[in-house]
Amino acid sequence: DPSSGGSAHSEYLLALSEGGLLLFLPWALLSLTLLIGQVLIDPCRHPMVRMVTFGIVAYLVHGLVNNFLDDAKLAFLFWSGAALIATYDLRRGHPARPEGPDHADH
Repeated sequence: DPSSGGSAHSEYLLALSEGGLLLFLPWALLSLTLLIGQVLIDPCRHPMVRMVTFGIVAYLVHGLVNNFLDDAKLAFLFWSGAALIATYDLRRGHPARPEGPDHADH
């Protein structure tokens, strides 16, 4: 629709313009958590998780200059990938599990 005016050409600017800091901070925190946690702190050796991480990192970098989460096909891939990484981390014992005698079997 040409009368819609378009949107911001950045996922980060779009979140900031549509929701202010209330939406931007969680989006930026999610992005940084995925980037820092999966790439720098705890790189996974499982091939599927590495491929999904690479795809999400590529999307987040590309999100600096374009936004595609409005497209349901790409949003599905992004959020499914994030869910896959979170599920894998939970099964491995991440994020931090409670320590103590009741949880010593991990």
